[in-house]
Amino acid sequence: MAATCVLLTEPTGAGEAADYWTERAGEFGDPVSIEALDFTLETRDFQTLS
Repeated sequence: MAATCVLLTEPTGAGEAADYWTERAGEFGDPVSIEALDFTLETRDFQTLS
């Protein structure tokens, strides 16, 4: 099973009740572009939960 990195953006609501309009998933190690911040997050050094 491959580890997955999930980016949730555009929240509505707050706290535990929050929901997100946008969800993007990719593999750990692939860069994640965060357009709203004009930023690319490198995930290659992230650790996974076992």
